[in-house]
Amino acid sequence: MSREAEYDVVVIGGGLGGLICGALLSRYGKRVVVLEKNHQIGGNLQVFSRDKVIFDTGVHYIGALAKGNNLDRFFKFLGIREGLNLVRMDVDAADRIHFGNEDKFYPIAQGYDNFSKQLTTVFPESKAEIEGYCRLIQDVCSAFPLYNLRYDQADYFSSDFFTTSLQEMLEKTISNKRLREVLTGNSLLYGANAEITPFYVHALVVDGYIRSAHRCVKGSSQIAKLLVKNIRENGGEVLKRAEVEKCEIEQGRVAAVCLTDGRRIKGLDFISSLHPKASIRLVGEANFRKAFVSRITTLTDTQSAFSVHIKFKPGSFPYLNYNIYHHKTPEGVWKAKGKVDESWPCTLMVSMTVPDTDSNYAEAASVLTYMDYAEVKPWETSFNTVALPGERPDSYYRFKKRCEERVLDELEVVFPEIREKIESVYSSTPLTYKNYIGDLTGSMYGIQKNADNPVATMVDPRTKIPNFFLTGQSINLHGIIGVTVSAFATCMHLIDGKTLIEDLNRIN
Repeated sequence: MSREAEYDVVVIGGGLGGLICGALLSRYGKRVVVLEKNHQIGGNLQVFSRDKVIFDTGVHYIGALAKGNNLDRFFKFLGIREGLNLVRMDVDAADRIHFGNEDKFYPIAQGYDNFSKQLTTVFPESKAEIEGYCRLIQDVCSAFPLYNLRYDQADYFSSDFFTTSLQEMLEKTISNKRLREVLTGNSLLYGANAEITPFYVHALVVDGYIRSAHRCVKGSSQIAKLLVKNIRENGGEVLKRAEVEKCEIEQGRVAAVCLTDGRRIKGLDFISSLHPKASIRLVGEANFRKAFVSRITTLTDTQSAFSVHIKFKPGSFPYLNYNIYHHKTPEGVWKAKGKVDESWPCTLMVSMTVPDTDSNYAEAASVLTYMDYAEVKPWETSFNTVALPGERPDSYYRFKKRCEERVLDELEVVFPEIREKIESVYSSTPLTYKNYIGDLTGSMYGIQKNADNPVATMVDPRTKIPNFFLTGQSINLHGIIGVTVSAFATCMHLIDGKTLIEDLNRIN
């Protein structure tokens, strides 16, 4: 590439949102370049390998990919669905919810009828409420046009589900306290704070996993690789190790981006898939309205995470084709807690890596729990990635080791003999997510949506700068389906939205 290049669209950030924007716009004839600072493309789709085992960093399973589901249809349109290597999870209990040291595991099944059937087996007296909950989830999701591949408009903010918290809605509709705890038992999927998380966030996230749940064979990075292939086949470019340092503004528009290696890339339109706070920094606060900057910079982000990645001794631990969400206490499902105190960790998600062979034994597992960014703030000036190797202080690694042991202690509550079956352990902290993903606090899901002020926590893809747009998990919703929908919404400001949706439905 020359020191200066010009494109129709320059996409900053090669996470899922940026890659989908690149794939869509290049499909419609735009000359696109996607710029990614890391050595590996994909954002939360990135994987890493230890001891010849592939571990996912952010995406452990994907909803709504069965034939005819909405993500299945989006991915078919993008030309990547057929190339995915997937395994469908346990239909009767893709997630199993566990509390304390109880022997019982509560099933979260796939398919609304089966979901209702399996929970009614455990809560027979709540049959009518479970069926009503299923109808409510589907009714809420039907109100979001693009989520359902429709072009029509909707007035979200006047709806009760938009301004009603998860906790308030469930207390209105589900009388059994334990059932409410089970229904929010996998809330780590959306970093819920039940008192402020709007019910619609819960509905949109769990709907996909109720419809279907799959794991990626050999990691979720295959999604990113397929999108990159798609972009290049459409004539676009994807550049790695291309970190944007700043945006140049001329006459109220972005004229170019300057990379840290000195390259200057010009474009007609620009899309940032970074966190909105990071996007503001690139462009400069002075180029946005003060009210917008104040709102975005004061919004709260969702929790970050601490992950423990385990390689098992060969043939020692059975492969589980489902996830386990373990809670130290039932009350722990209602509020995300990431402070490393005497009660930490309060919540664990356990997810298996699909074995390379047909073996019934697991090769590896990842264990995820909440962790506040404040816990790693003493080391926040350190940096370490594959693209830019660095050193962290010994005290950081001692902290990680203590946290690993705490997680394994809690994991033994569910699997008492698991330690003797472990060959090796690796872990990642909020700093790992911050360095690789680029989020300022390592947040798992971007901006925390708030039922008390839903308008303030929604971010429009458009900005005051007419040729600068936003996409990513903070715009509409996080997760694979949320970021996909957000990317389509962003692109509809650069290509005709009605035509896009008509084309999408024509293929499917």
